[in-house]
Amino acid sequence: MTRGIIGVVLLLVLLAGGMFVQFTMDTIHAPIARELTQAAETGTRELWDAALVHQENAARLWRKSWRLTAAFADHMPMEDIDSMFSELPVYLTQREQTHYVAACRELARRIEAMSDAHRLTWWNLL
Repeated sequence: MTRGIIGVVLLLVLLAGGMFVQFTMDTIHAPIARELTQAAETGTRELWDAALVHQENAARLWRKSWRLTAAFADHMPMEDIDSMFSELPVYLTQREQTHYVAACRELARRIEAMSDAHRLTWWNLL
């Protein structure tokens, strides 16, 4: 009987931990993706100062949450995101509108994918 109770408690702790990770990853990554989308939109209109502000906000939020994300996520996509963040200032200083907008949108998509990978969905269970 005691083992059964310990097993149920352990499963509940794991469920609560999984729900915490799902909520945390979504809370962390949604604002970053939003900032990158805004950077892409302002880059499309060639409002470079506003694009820089959104880009820097996204990079700051990414650096701030990097360790927590690394605790739960695969590191290969994180390294790809880090390298793409390092490309943005180059595109911005060169006023490469097409590359800048594409990189911002790709970064936003990858960051959303990081969050999606931790959601409880039936395809994540398979």
